[in-house]
Amino acid sequence: MRTLYRSCAKWAARAGRLPYPVFTPDSLDRDHIRAVHTLIVDTEGRPPLEDLLSLTRSSTLTLIPCGTSGLELDATSALWKQLEQAGAALERVRVVITKVPPVGAVGKAASAALSRVGVKVCESLIRHYSAHQRAAELGVLVRDVSDPRAAQAWGDVLRLTEEITG
Repeated sequence: MRTLYRSCAKWAARAGRLPYPVFTPDSLDRDHIRAVHTLIVDTEGRPPLEDLLSLTRSSTLTLIPCGTSGLELDATSALWKQLEQAGAALERVRVVITKVPPVGAVGKAASAALSRVGVKVCESLIRHYSAHQRAAELGVLVRDVSDPRAAQAWGDVLRLTEEITG
């Protein structure tokens, strides 16, 4: 039996101050789905291939986060190949480079490495700031954290949002 962490639901429950509802799969029903323009499903860290295939076929866009380490890049590249071989709707899938050091070109290098092997990567990068951890601890959006880098962290989120929503 798999244990689901559901970090997004736990984050939302911390203070209950997110400006949008967060549902777990067992609390979501068709009325919720019909009532929203955008529905984000936060899966477990590495869902089974069958679950990912289902997501790629039933969603408008599936985002797969990937850190910048060589191990994470290798794992994401291998996952992409698995999805491709299994017939996933890869035109609806993008990788988001996360945990990017705020200084230097590590994020761009990670993006380029994945792109070279055929992975579709978002142009936007999510840099790693302590403001992210603080937001999770408080149950708020990173824009609402009292931290000198919160504005930069929120800017990354807005750039990614603009990129994926057009």
